[in-house]
Amino acid sequence: MSRFVAPGDPNKWKAYLDFDKETRRLASVLFMPWALIPRTSLEPEVPSDLLIGTMKTYKASDKITKGFCGRCGAVMFIKNKDRSPSEQSEVLNVAVGNFRAPEGAKATNWVQWRSVPEREKEQIGFDSQFANDIIEGQKAWAVEQYGKALEFDII
Repeated sequence: MSRFVAPGDPNKWKAYLDFDKETRRLASVLFMPWALIPRTSLEPEVPSDLLIGTMKTYKASDKITKGFCGRCGAVMFIKNKDRSPSEQSEVLNVAVGNFRAPEGAKATNWVQWRSVPEREKEQIGFDSQFANDIIEGQKAWAVEQYGKALEFDII
């Protein structure tokens, strides 16, 4: 699980902005803020099938399952089998916008944010000016928050 813990703070999870085409398709948004969190660390614990409360699932491929609210459609989780070697060690992409973080939407007490690497900027296939403005704003915030723009692997 250590590969999902923030490198600068072992008490926080990794978080990132995802501009991937597949994520845009699954979430119906231009980008998605995700945190990588072991399923068994969530409270209440989410079952492996992601079905808790009003949750519904959509199997996007043999490796990807999307969990979303059956009432409002809000995307909650993405389960990637590549990040789930066993049921007990499953790690989910959790939509940060759904956190109930008392400090606000960025949930800085729970996660550490990665800046978007240059190699990922080149893959953005939609409104590049909008995406670049978001990326540069997030990078400036990271420098203010952490003293530098953080880059770490998202596995």
